Amino acid sequence: MSNELILDSLRRRFRALFSLYEECMETTSLEQINHHLGENVMPIAFSLFHYVNMHDASFMMLSGEMFIANDEWMRRIAPSIPDQGSTGPPVRCTCSRSATRTHSTST
Repeated sequence: MSNELILDSLRRRFRALFSLYEECMETTSLEQINHHLGENVMPIAFSLFHYVNMHDASFMMLSGEMFIANDEWMRRIAPSIPDQGSTGPPVRCTCSRSATRTHSTST
């Protein structure tokens, strides 16, 4: 497969992802994005964070420029689940929502 075909495929995929992300941002309230349905169910914000984080990681690998979602941005955003899942399974992340949980948060 030629480089041009690969780039065309990536462009189309990114356009599709961007349109879904933009639609979500335009049609979903902050309350809906942060809503927690229950045990072991992550809020939409969790997926949105991963979308932006993976976009930044891909951009960094391709361009050599640093992440946009850095520690400063995380402090500004102040997510309700500060552990975005890179250090453990989702159950560990959901446990971090509240200090009142009684089960172990270790993996």
